[in-house]
Amino acid sequence: MAFAEIRIDTDQAAKDLTTMARALKIAGPAQLRKPLAHWGGYMLVRTDLLFATGSRDGVRWPRLKESTKASRRARGVKGASPLDATGALRRSIKTETVMGIGVPEQRVFSNNRLAAIHQEGALIGPRTIRPKTAKALRFVIGGQVVFARKADIKFTEIPARPIVFISRRDRETATRYVREHVQTLIRRAIKV
Repeated sequence: MAFAEIRIDTDQAAKDLTTMARALKIAGPAQLRKPLAHWGGYMLVRTDLLFATGSRDGVRWPRLKESTKASRRARGVKGASPLDATGALRRSIKTETVMGIGVPEQRVFSNNRLAAIHQEGALIGPRTIRPKTAKALRFVIGGQVVFARKADIKFTEIPARPIVFISRRDRETATRYVREHVQTLIRRAIKV
């Protein structure tokens, strides 16, 4: 399940490259795979920065609730930023270059089932939680450990914490990667 597929508009570059390819006898739009793959690596670094700091390019994740911080302390999780208690979500983010309709596309995605919830936010309805294997549930409420046979949970709101987004800077970087690669192809073709 891809929670975010990001397509950089390479249509005009592909048209220009196709025209030049015919004239210079070089490969066409498939040549855009390489700069897009480089940009995918760039986006992974940018996403790591977001996980490490909780902010990037003016977008800041909502802070953790005090109850979440207390729960993490009780489980021995120290100093983790939002969405990074175990690192599983962070490690699940991948990129791939695929051929679209005649033009390569770069996708940034995650197969983690929680990714879409954190990307968009969610409102989880009321429910009752019961222990699966233990005799009681264990909670930390107000710094105190509490045990219960069941817990009735009202609505829970998970705020949106966009994991993958493209800022103006990211778009400019993708455009620069493609432009520089096309210029390199032209220089090579002219020397031939």
